Amino acid sequence: MTKTKKLNNNNKQEIINKEEIEDRNRADFKATTFNELSPPTDLEIENLEKLENSGASRLQIVLSFIKKKGVCIGTDITHFEFPSSFLLPHSTHEYYSDNLAREFDILLKSNIDNEIERLLGVFNYCMSIKPVIEDSTRSPLRSVNGETKSSNFHITIIDEKDKSEKIIKDNYYMVETLDEESAFIGSCVYNKREGIKVHFNTQSRTIFNGTNIKLPIIGNMIIRFEKFNEEYTITNPTLYGRYLRGFVEYCGETTITSNNSKYYIKKTNHAKPLIGGNVNMVEAKLLYGDDPNPLFKIYGAWSNEIEITNCKTKESKLLYKRPSNYLTKIIPEILPTDSSIVWKDIIAPISKGEKINVSKEKSKILLHQKKLNWKISQFHLNQDNNIWEPIIYKD
Repeated sequence: MTKTKKLNNNNKQEIINKEEIEDRNRADFKATTFNELSPPTDLEIENLEKLENSGASRLQIVLSFIKKKGVCIGTDITHFEFPSSFLLPHSTHEYYSDNLAREFDILLKSNIDNEIERLLGVFNYCMSIKPVIEDSTRSPLRSVNGETKSSNFHITIIDEKDKSEKIIKDNYYMVETLDEESAFIGSCVYNKREGIKVHFNTQSRTIFNGTNIKLPIIGNMIIRFEKFNEEYTITNPTLYGRYLRGFVEYCGETTITSNNSKYYIKKTNHAKPLIGGNVNMVEAKLLYGDDPNPLFKIYGAWSNEIEITNCKTKESKLLYKRPSNYLTKIIPEILPTDSSIVWKDIIAPISKGEKINVSKEKSKILLHQKKLNWKISQFHLNQDNNIWEPIIYKD
């Protein structure tokens, strides 16, 4: 495989895969034709379960599956159901709800006049919402049409000077599957009183990419501060499951731009080199207008610590440290279409390590869903900005 040398901000050379550099030129998958893998037959499910029961590792099962199905690079495996040991005991909605809400206090504290500090607050929030995925061979349950996850949640903000605590209670999140076939999900975290909203309308696919599983995340995140009539648009990196190397990482170039400020951030999510190096490394520049010279350089691991350097004074300081204890307290508000209700007959056995026929159990869920005639109930399309928003915004 061709290798390319890249220079990091410490002027040290790292070797990274050329294919991962090319992946930074992210194309919208809607304009791409994939060879989609059809759902498994009963016999295929039975054979996978026999292999699993024989004591084979998940990696052995994956390799056997690739060989028998003749899976080639670029095959869309989004709708294929793997054995239950490959599944996590929660829906994809948990990635959106819990992660978007977890460090929402960063945005609440960034609702300030200083444009640069506000932009850096948005950057820190974007670092904090990435989940650290420890098992590259397991994935969540793929959500179904009309499935929701919603809650009011409380945030405790600690004053850095006197360590006093302030509890902010009127924070909410809402997630709903808008189209199961295209994995189109609407999600939002907001505080109406503070005038801060995070929108994430996204589509995704799971693509076999040879030595890894590629998950392009299509759709920008929008963060709005009503106080300043300002919207930040955040593009997304591509997620890679390195099942042969045992880890998951984000790769590619992304940006954070504002609709009424000339300050912006360009960020590169580096791929871990084949030999040495660290995972989850990011490198970014804070720039102004058309000036190619950065005002600040940012470097570190989003899963640990990130430093920022003032390009004029050459002074460096800690910008971000991933919290070890999250301060968000979730207050449940369960809808009949909530993920915990939809998947309860599958989540319970998976949590206990029991093996079940996921495909058959899911077919029961889809049949029940059809009888109830589930439709989009919590979101509506705002014609003014073409964003799917919670219906509560209209109140």
